[in-house]
Amino acid sequence: PGLDDAPLELARQVLKGMLVAWYLRPPRQAKRESAAGWLNAVVGFDQIVSRQDADGTGGTPDLAATQARCFQLDQSSNGVALEFRSPWSTAVQIGQLLLLQRKDTDLMVTAERFIAIVRRLLLRQGHVLAAGLQRVPGRPVSVVVDRQDERDKPFDALLLRRGSGSRLGLIVPPGTFA
Repeated sequence: PGLDDAPLELARQVLKGMLVAWYLRPPRQAKRESAAGWLNAVVGFDQIVSRQDADGTGGTPDLAATQARCFQLDQSSNGVALEFRSPWSTAVQIGQLLLLQRKDTDLMVTAERFIAIVRRLLLRQGHVLAAGLQRVPGRPVSVVVDRQDERDKPFDALLLRRGSGSRLGLIVPPGTFA
């Protein structure tokens, strides 16, 4: 049988929808500003909790213990744009939680530390992985949460301290309330 335009047009519509969903950026909600510099990244909830201590200092991440090192391109109040240069951790995936700490020079690490969620990834030329991250407000502190029912075991969580008078945030392990 001959091919008519209906299947071709349907394929075009499907591909156009995929292009929007997989590539095109959503409209910006906040203005971006340049903020170049190196960041150390710890990837994944369990790794982040193990890197933090109870008072939130977490020590100074050294490069050997850090899962990824990335370059910050820009930032806004809601997020950051990063580039991971090859080789990068295969754990860097959409939806993954990252603990990021600014590393302004190779000799001195500042205390700024924040949590972000990977929202988009793009593989660029030269084995560079570009990432768009949503910043989660608050300074992370590792805590242990006790449940009211004594039969349930306590679990690790990340408490997000925000400015005075603001509500606290809490990130719990995946599947905690499933």
